Amino acid sequence: MSKRNFARELTRQRIARSGSESLSGDYVPSGPPRARRSKASLREETTAVLASLAATISITIALSCRCGHKGKVRVPLKEPRPKFRCIKCNRTV
Repeated sequence: MSKRNFARELTRQRIARSGSESLSGDYVPSGPPRARRSKASLREETTAVLASLAATISITIALSCRCGHKGKVRVPLKEPRPKFRCIKCNRTV
């Protein structure tokens, strides 16, 4: 068997988590309570992060023209399908 006192360890964890009780009976928290962030602020932060990522991320599109010419183009993510012109037949792809 192990020589650890699990009851004492659990008591220490509980006191660290929720605070301790003084001898006079007054509740003494272990630290200031954590402020819960609102959903609106979390959404704003998420949209800001996604907007900055969308500006930097680009995707590669493989294009093929009717004349048989093929090519790959890197396009920013915020422009899903821009128009391109074939360099051989001058058609819009």
